[in-house]
Amino acid sequence: MAAELRDQQALRAALRETLDAKGVLRELRARIQAEVFSAVRDTSDPRPRLSQEKLLLNEAIREYLEFSGYNHTLSVFLAEAGQPEEKLARQVVAGQLRLPL
Repeated sequence: MAAELRDQQALRAALRETLDAKGVLRELRARIQAEVFSAVRDTSDPRPRLSQEKLLLNEAIREYLEFSGYNHTLSVFLAEAGQPEEKLARQVVAGQLRLPL
């Protein structure tokens, strides 16, 4: 019985280490956080409209997160910020924020 318990614990530890090394655990945590945030957000109380400045800044942040491969962070950010699903054109954002392309 004790040997079986040790084997199960060793298997769990090996599985956790493998999933952590592949980034699966990080992805799952981010997806869970995004789903929890979405579930607890009160849909009867609509979010205020984003100002033009916030919309542009959020688009710049979106671009950075996508470029850096921070897809899990991006999913949480988009849900929390209330950013529209459709992206603004990069040229528009860069022009309005006076950023180089």
